Amino acid sequence: MIEAPTNPFFAIIHRDGAGYGASFPDAPGCLAVAPTLEALKDEAAGALRSHIDVSIETGLARPVARSLDTVLADPQVQEDVSDAYATLEVWPKARSGKVKRINLTVDEFALDQIDRAAGRIGLTRSAFMVRSALKLAESHDEDTAA
Repeated sequence: MIEAPTNPFFAIIHRDGAGYGASFPDAPGCLAVAPTLEALKDEAAGALRSHIDVSIETGLARPVARSLDTVLADPQVQEDVSDAYATLEVWPKARSGKVKRINLTVDEFALDQIDRAAGRIGLTRSAFMVRSALKLAESHDEDTAA
Protein backbone atom coordinates (compact mmCIF):
# COMPACT_ATOMS: atom_id res chain seq x y z
CA MET A 1 0.00 0.00 0.00
CA ILE A 2 1.38 3.42 -0.98
CA GLU A 3 0.98 5.87 1.90
CA ALA A 4 2.84 8.96 0.69
CA PRO A 5 0.52 11.49 -0.97
CA THR A 6 1.48 12.65 -4.43
CA ASN A 7 -0.60 15.85 -4.43
CA PRO A 8 -1.07 18.59 -1.86
CA PHE A 9 -4.30 18.96 0.08
CA PHE A 10 -6.09 22.30 0.19
CA ALA A 11 -7.11 23.75 3.50
CA ILE A 12 -9.85 26.30 3.97
CA ILE A 13 -8.63 28.88 6.46
CA HIS A 14 -10.94 30.79 8.79
CA ARG A 15 -9.89 33.59 11.11
CA ASP A 16 -11.37 34.54 14.46
CA GLY A 17 -10.24 36.55 17.46
CA ALA A 18 -8.07 33.73 18.81
CA GLY A 19 -6.22 32.95 15.60
CA TYR A 20 -6.73 30.73 12.60
CA GLY A 21 -8.35 27.40 11.86
CA ALA A 22 -7.89 25.05 8.92
CA SER A 23 -10.23 22.37 7.61
CA PHE A 24 -9.67 20.02 4.70
CA PRO A 25 -12.53 19.24 2.31
CA ASP A 26 -10.68 16.11 1.13
CA ALA A 27 -9.96 14.93 4.68
CA PRO A 28 -13.26 15.34 6.54
CA GLY A 29 -12.80 15.74 10.28
CA CYS A 30 -9.20 16.88 9.98
CA LEU A 31 -8.78 20.25 11.69
CA ALA A 32 -5.90 22.42 12.83
CA VAL A 33 -5.80 25.64 14.86
CA ALA A 34 -3.00 28.08 15.65
CA PRO A 35 -2.51 31.69 16.75
CA THR A 36 -0.67 32.71 13.54
CA LEU A 37 -0.74 31.70 9.89
CA GLU A 38 2.90 30.61 10.07
CA ALA A 39 2.13 28.30 13.00
CA LEU A 40 -1.01 27.07 11.25
CA LYS A 41 0.99 25.82 8.27
CA ASP A 42 2.97 23.50 10.53
CA GLU A 43 -0.04 22.45 12.62
CA ALA A 44 -2.05 21.71 9.46
CA ALA A 45 0.72 19.53 8.02
CA GLY A 46 0.93 17.56 11.28
CA ALA A 47 -2.84 17.20 11.60
CA LEU A 48 -3.06 15.95 8.03
CA ARG A 49 -0.29 13.38 8.61
CA SER A 50 -2.09 12.11 11.73
CA HIS A 51 -5.46 11.99 9.94
CA ILE A 52 -4.02 9.96 7.06
CA ASP A 53 -2.22 7.56 9.42
CA VAL A 54 -5.32 7.01 11.57
CA SER A 55 -7.47 6.45 8.47
CA ILE A 56 -5.06 3.77 7.24
CA GLU A 57 -4.63 2.13 10.66
CA THR A 58 -8.38 1.90 11.27
CA GLY A 59 -9.16 0.56 7.80
CA LEU A 60 -10.91 3.69 6.55
CA ALA A 61 -10.35 4.97 3.03
CA ARG A 62 -7.17 7.01 2.78
CA PRO A 63 -7.99 10.65 1.97
CA VAL A 64 -7.15 11.60 -1.62
CA ALA A 65 -6.36 15.19 -2.53
CA ARG A 66 -8.21 16.79 -5.42
CA SER A 67 -7.03 19.78 -7.43
CA LEU A 68 -7.86 23.24 -6.09
CA ASP A 69 -10.23 23.88 -9.01
CA THR A 70 -12.11 20.65 -8.27
CA VAL A 71 -12.31 21.42 -4.55
CA LEU A 72 -13.59 24.96 -5.17
CA ALA A 73 -16.18 23.73 -7.68
CA ASP A 74 -17.64 21.28 -5.16
CA PRO A 75 -21.07 22.62 -4.07
CA GLN A 76 -20.52 21.25 -0.54
CA VAL A 77 -17.34 23.32 -0.24
CA GLN A 78 -18.57 26.57 -1.83
CA GLU A 79 -20.48 27.79 1.23
CA ASP A 80 -17.50 27.20 3.51
CA VAL A 81 -15.18 28.97 1.07
CA SER A 82 -17.49 31.98 0.72
CA ASP A 83 -16.57 33.26 4.20
CA ALA A 84 -13.03 31.86 4.31
CA TYR A 85 -10.00 33.98 5.07
CA ALA A 86 -7.86 32.07 2.56
CA THR A 87 -7.04 28.69 1.09
CA LEU A 88 -3.71 27.05 1.75
CA GLU A 89 -1.84 24.26 -0.04
CA VAL A 90 -0.69 21.74 2.55
CA TRP A 91 1.53 18.68 2.19
CA PRO A 92 1.19 16.22 5.08
CA LYS A 93 4.19 16.23 7.37
CA ALA A 94 6.74 13.74 6.12
CA ARG A 95 7.19 10.50 7.95
CA SER A 96 10.28 10.53 10.06
CA GLY A 97 11.65 7.28 8.72
CA LYS A 98 15.16 6.22 7.97
CA VAL A 99 16.42 7.34 4.57
CA LYS A 100 18.08 4.68 2.44
CA ARG A 101 20.68 5.60 -0.15
CA ILE A 102 20.33 3.73 -3.44
CA ASN A 103 22.31 3.52 -6.66
CA LEU A 104 20.47 3.86 -9.99
CA THR A 105 21.63 3.47 -13.55
CA VAL A 106 19.95 6.08 -15.76
CA ASP A 107 20.45 7.19 -19.34
CA GLU A 108 22.13 10.65 -19.45
CA PHE A 109 19.33 12.17 -21.54
CA ALA A 110 16.66 10.85 -19.15
CA LEU A 111 18.62 12.14 -16.16
CA ASP A 112 18.88 15.59 -17.75
CA GLN A 113 15.10 15.61 -18.32
CA ILE A 114 14.50 14.53 -14.72
CA ASP A 115 16.80 17.25 -13.39
CA ARG A 116 15.10 19.93 -15.50
CA ALA A 117 11.61 18.84 -14.46
CA ALA A 118 12.63 18.70 -10.78
CA GLY A 119 14.21 22.14 -11.01
CA ARG A 120 11.11 23.66 -12.59
CA ILE A 121 8.98 22.64 -9.63
CA GLY A 122 11.60 23.24 -6.95
CA LEU A 123 12.39 19.66 -5.98
CA THR A 124 15.62 17.79 -5.64
CA ARG A 125 16.30 14.98 -8.09
CA SER A 126 15.61 12.39 -5.37
CA ALA A 127 12.35 13.98 -4.23
CA PHE A 128 11.15 14.30 -7.83
CA MET A 129 11.95 10.67 -8.61
CA VAL A 130 10.30 9.37 -5.44
CA ARG A 131 7.14 11.45 -5.93
CA SER A 132 6.93 10.46 -9.59
CA ALA A 133 7.36 6.78 -8.78
CA LEU A 134 4.76 6.92 -5.99
CA LYS A 135 2.30 8.73 -8.23
CA LEU A 136 2.75 6.11 -10.96
CA ALA A 137 2.36 3.28 -8.44
CA GLU A 138 -0.74 4.91 -6.97
CA SER A 139 -2.35 5.35 -10.41
CA HIS A 140 -1.54 1.70 -11.19
CA ASP A 141 -3.16 0.65 -7.88
CA GLU A 142 -6.28 2.66 -8.80
CA ASP A 143 -6.36 1.10 -12.28
CA THR A 144 -6.15 -2.44 -10.91
CA ALA A 145 -8.78 -1.73 -8.23
CA ALA A 146 -11.34 -0.58 -10.82
